[in-house]
Amino acid sequence: MKARRMELNISQQELAGWLEIPPATLSRYESGQRRWPPHLYQRACQLLGLPCSKFLDCYWDWEKHRAHWNWPSHLVEVDPGQTWASLSGGYSWFYRKRNFENQPPLEIKRLLRADTRLDVIPYAEFYNAGASTAFASITALNPPAHFLAKENGEPLGLARRAAIYFEDWLLWPQINFLLSHRRIRVDLLAHQKGVWVANEMDGPLHNQQFDYDRRRDEQLKIPVVRFCEAEILSGQFIDIFRERMARFRPQRIRPKSSPTEELPRGA
Repeated sequence: MKARRMELNISQQELAGWLEIPPATLSRYESGQRRWPPHLYQRACQLLGLPCSKFLDCYWDWEKHRAHWNWPSHLVEVDPGQTWASLSGGYSWFYRKRNFENQPPLEIKRLLRADTRLDVIPYAEFYNAGASTAFASITALNPPAHFLAKENGEPLGLARRAAIYFEDWLLWPQINFLLSHRRIRVDLLAHQKGVWVANEMDGPLHNQQFDYDRRRDEQLKIPVVRFCEAEILSGQFIDIFRERMARFRPQRIRPKSSPTEELPRGA
């Protein structure tokens, strides 16, 4: 893709503008740091005069998703890629400052995927505040809107995944939503009693793509809560998380008493 763009003397800035994505994102696609979303790859190929059908064949279409029901439910799945265990070396100054005491064993860290070193700091904060590990199937909880997919584009299925269980929230790291051949990956997908919320951990790059992020959030069809780098590194992340998520907690409905019923005296 990059070679073809340079052959046509098209700058990265120009192609990113035509695709309506930040140049930094296009750079990651071209370098292989991130996999091309099918809809963007198809559009880029059309703009640059390249064939793309072979690439799109590796993605599962909507009908194939609907037909694929033979999922093993007893397994614990982890998509290939970076995990808490492989990214634990970053932000050493922060870990020294916070002096975390309650952290999960390495076996658990290997089951929690992460996109950047910044993502794993909230994980450490959750466990330090008393979180535990749960193994649950996201699909079995009937998530709203869209299909959920693995990194290779296959449906997520009923297999269990490691989740951070914190104050009645189940938090699954790095979950892919498949929106009609477009994939959106959520840093932490939260669930509690039928309520779904996407949590995003935003590094400095997101300061340059505010509009792009908001358009992306709207396509998810569920609430999105974003935490900036300063909030994540503040040492007060748990308090900020509780405050942001409080409005999404399921409301308890008190049964209404009958107007004809009277309380006994002294009650």
